[in-house]
Amino acid sequence: MKAETFLYLVTRGRNSGLPRRMEVWFVELDQVFYVLAESRDRADWVRNIEANPDVSFSIGNRRNAFSAVDTTDGLGRVVDEAGEAELIERVRAQMLAKYRWMDGMIVEIAPRR
Repeated sequence: MKAETFLYLVTRGRNSGLPRRMEVWFVELDQVFYVLAESRDRADWVRNIEANPDVSFSIGNRRNAFSAVDTTDGLGRVVDEAGEAELIERVRAQMLAKYRWMDGMIVEIAPRR
């Protein structure tokens, strides 16, 4: 059985400036990654991204957080629910198909090019 993969997201604490790492489910569309914040803008990591969109991430499993994608610098942003309906629909459909779950605020993690 193949190990489940996760996106390992590192934000900077909005007050401390210290790195904050979390493990989260994700989907990929057009080489950009999307994650869900179940507690929406109350989530500390979402607040961190809103204060400083510079993030880093890797993709892997619990045995090796870098097994699929090495650490990559990126930019995070909250997807605009009012203005990006088509993107939201695509992300939610992918989340539902992959995890049978799609609730929460959508956050985009785009690799720096």
